[in-house]
Amino acid sequence: MATQGYCIFIDTVCGGITPVWRDEAGKWIVYETKAEAEAEILDDFLERQRQCLAGERDFKDAMEIEDVICKVTRLTDGSVVDEWGRVFEV
Repeated sequence: MATQGYCIFIDTVCGGITPVWRDEAGKWIVYETKAEAEAEILDDFLERQRQCLAGERDFKDAMEIEDVICKVTRLTDGSVVDEWGRVFEV
């Protein structure tokens, strides 16, 4: 059964907008709510800030947020379909 949720995407130069985060099994991570996806982006952002303060990452890289949240449908095989009808297979 297909389920609705949210994936975190980035806008790539040559591939357009594409999901980026997968779980250990290689399936796209789909969040139940937009707030959960936002919290994940914020957690990642804060980790990059910590790394910058520790001298492990440069300032510009630590300050950029390229992530975009899109509504998706997760298919039974783990593939996702974005709001424009594009399918991203596992």
